[in-house]
Amino acid sequence: MKINVSKKDFTLPVVTVLVYISMIAMNILANVLPLNGKTTAEISDGYANLFTPAGITFSIWGLIYALLAVYCIYQFVLAKRGESYASLKMQRMNILFIATCALNIGWLFAWHFGWIFLAWIFMILLLIGIILMKLHIRKHIRGTKHRWFFDIPFSVYFGWITMATMANSVIVLVSIGWTGFGLPPQFWMIVVSIVGVLLAGWVMIQARDMVYGLVVLWTYIGILIKHTSTAYLGGQYPTVVVTISFCIVAIVAGLGTIFKYTVFGKEKVVAKKKIKKSEKKAEKKAEKKIEKIQKSAESDQNDEKQ
Repeated sequence: MKINVSKKDFTLPVVTVLVYISMIAMNILANVLPLNGKTTAEISDGYANLFTPAGITFSIWGLIYALLAVYCIYQFVLAKRGESYASLKMQRMNILFIATCALNIGWLFAWHFGWIFLAWIFMILLLIGIILMKLHIRKHIRGTKHRWFFDIPFSVYFGWITMATMANSVIVLVSIGWTGFGLPPQFWMIVVSIVGVLLAGWVMIQARDMVYGLVVLWTYIGILIKHTSTAYLGGQYPTVVVTISFCIVAIVAGLGTIFKYTVFGKEKVVAKKKIKKSEKKAEKKAEKKIEKIQKSAESDQNDEKQ
């Protein structure tokens, strides 16, 4: 789908904001009414499992929606500068964003009406949509000022939906009565936790995305709270507590590696560039000196012949 955007054309940014507002409104109404007689959290509690984190962890949705609001507002700044809007290929970016908002609403309806498998499909499609947006940002968005409005909001969103997709996958298995081949739930919890941290760690390090990693860390801390707090499981599964603790240490180590690369690594890159520049200057000066010596030698030879 291609949309031609001329200078100061606010059509697509307006549509983007309206769809975003619709998504926020549906999420609020789903819990205020509530939709189909149950809140989102109540439905989640109905599928008890060891992976879903403590309730406080879900407060990150407030941050996600606030950051997405910043992204939506920034569309008008770019639309005012029509050339910037087109050069950043914002048409495709906004179409993808609109699609993710629609999938978010679709997940909400499926979840509240008990269509758990369909909700899982919506969640996977939402994750794919965000991945496509992240790839678009990486390819087309340049400059620090743009990254504040694009990279950070969608890194937070990406990190959370990665973890939410895993949690939804676990809930699908619970909903169909999967017995885990006779193995205890804590065994599968350990497997899922390790797979999750390996997958998220790979994405975090490959993309060098600290924000994504911090969201994953927040989720695992929420899981640890659930397993250690007396308000929840109160340490009933010590092996799970130990595993989650090791996962948190691994995530922190990964974040440290990224921080070391992005902060100290950049300094090394800059230093190397400066060295190369100075070496090139020195080479040019040396070449000029050699040329002067050769010219003077040639002139001396000509004088001797005369």
